[in-house]
Amino acid sequence: MCLLQPLLLLLTTPSVWGARVTVREAPRVQISSQGLLAGREVFVTRTQRARQYLGIPFAQPPVGPLRFAPPATSPLPSWDDVRNSSFQPACMQDRDRFEDHDKLRLESKLFPDERIEFNEDCLYLNVFSPDGNPPNEGWPILLWFHSGDFKVGAPHIWDFSVFAVKQKVIVVTPAYRLNVFGFFTTLDGMAPGNSGLLDQVAALDWVQQQIRDFGGNPDKVVIGGHGAGAVSVGLHLVSPLSQGKFSAALQMSGGPLMTSAIKSHQRGIVADIGDNFGCDELLICLRKISPLILLIQTGTAADWGPVVDGLYVNNTAEAFLPAHPLVLFMEQRFTKVPLMAGYTDMEDALEFSKHDSPDSNDFDKESFNTLIGDSALDGVSEPEDNETCYLDKTFIRDSVSFFYNSDPNNLDDVLLKQKYMYYMTEKKYGASIFNQSFYMSNFKQIFLYRFDYRLKTMGVLDLQDWMTSPQFGEIPFVFGMPYWTSVSSPIIWNSADKKVADSVMGFWGNFTKSFNPAQHGRNIKWEPYNPDMPSVMILDKVFNMSDPATINYKALTFWNEYFPKVVRIATQCCNMTNQSYKIDRTLTYRLFSVYTFYTLLAIFL
Repeated sequence: MCLLQPLLLLLTTPSVWGARVTVREAPRVQISSQGLLAGREVFVTRTQRARQYLGIPFAQPPVGPLRFAPPATSPLPSWDDVRNSSFQPACMQDRDRFEDHDKLRLESKLFPDERIEFNEDCLYLNVFSPDGNPPNEGWPILLWFHSGDFKVGAPHIWDFSVFAVKQKVIVVTPAYRLNVFGFFTTLDGMAPGNSGLLDQVAALDWVQQQIRDFGGNPDKVVIGGHGAGAVSVGLHLVSPLSQGKFSAALQMSGGPLMTSAIKSHQRGIVADIGDNFGCDELLICLRKISPLILLIQTGTAADWGPVVDGLYVNNTAEAFLPAHPLVLFMEQRFTKVPLMAGYTDMEDALEFSKHDSPDSNDFDKESFNTLIGDSALDGVSEPEDNETCYLDKTFIRDSVSFFYNSDPNNLDDVLLKQKYMYYMTEKKYGASIFNQSFYMSNFKQIFLYRFDYRLKTMGVLDLQDWMTSPQFGEIPFVFGMPYWTSVSSPIIWNSADKKVADSVMGFWGNFTKSFNPAQHGRNIKWEPYNPDMPSVMILDKVFNMSDPATINYKALTFWNEYFPKVVRIATQCCNMTNQSYKIDRTLTYRLFSVYTFYTLLAIFL
């Protein structure tokens, strides 16, 4: 019997994660002011284990009178008996939309026998740490906010076990309230709004207070995220409520200066929602409604997400966003820390492909120019005074189409699709990240990248032949997915993908540990961003700093410096409101606009 005991300790069982769970005694952590938590260990290689501490509450359940309220963290939830690690429900959201967002099908890979549960009681976080004793100062921390456009998403599918072990860091993945539950506001201070972002602040506070119990260093916290998580990171940079709670920031495929980052202030929506539910006393009424019914009935009521609560909400407490992020960056009212930020080569290719048959060849010049013109108006607001002001939309469309017009040669379907994806990536992602870096680079080092490498392994991401790297294209490499040991959905990984994963994890890990992604031991230089000589790291088969042949810097300058002038020229106002004058005025504005446009273009080019 004594001979069998050592063997039994080495036996493993399949896990819902992409790893094998050991059956030796679970590691335990006494969490200050909360209770004793039993974690679990998983093998990420034959000899390396990660420790997982799952489903830790970091605020009181946001239900009943706490619905739409800031997270309640005093006191923190506590327990008497040993609490076992297990995933708790993700925040309320639409399942179909969540599955559409899960481009890598991580839910089915990590949870083959069940689906993630959604519930209003969802403010829990997970901690992934290396095995063994931490260094004297403690492990560095990566606090990770998930993606999902602030409407869907779950920390469950972000498995950082491999990353934590190979990079010797702790990763914390919190949930935060989404859609109407996270971003509804009454505009009067009763429901202040941005509750989802305040949940993230509560997770930051929890890390500062409790992470030492896990061997972490609260003085070395990097906040990171993807998509909406990256937008969140950028908003924490400018929020006074987050100052002093992190040391560096990491943004992937998103940022606070994207035109879609800040949503409408919801004026006019509040009364409509109250009327739809027949509410007299609005908050009392809405807090009694079933969470599922509330989710369904308000799903399209607003473009739920961050609002500038310092301007539009009459809050009694300090606002999360006192002004628009661009204003705060321009006024240097942001936390000055190192930043690593970037995007993929064709960010929106997967979304575009949903409306495009893989075998279609009807994407011609006319289709290209139509899409360019229509998308030029994304993020452009109508004048508030539409009686005396006029927005020349045709001028805006023509200006953008002229700059991006396809070559006179007969470009084929594939080249036109690729060119359209480059346009969308530059407009939505590249320009905003470069603009943010311009304001931040005078204070701390900024490291930018573009991820161009095309995944070679089959069965991971649905790529059409014409695509390079779309949004989520870098995630398998950051996560170290080639090292997942899942038995539920085995994947034969291409050896080249494994090598890229090793390097990419190294870049992200180095930034978490030293705020600099460069890998000096491998002789890979990553130069900090310099606005006078801008350059970014191109992550492809070969890692190189960019040159004008690989980054369209003129296009990024167009969106950041020239396009705002186009919009200002296209928006003209006059005190006279006579209808006949308005007709003449339109023609005058267009003639003036055309003259000014070509004058500026001659200077610009």
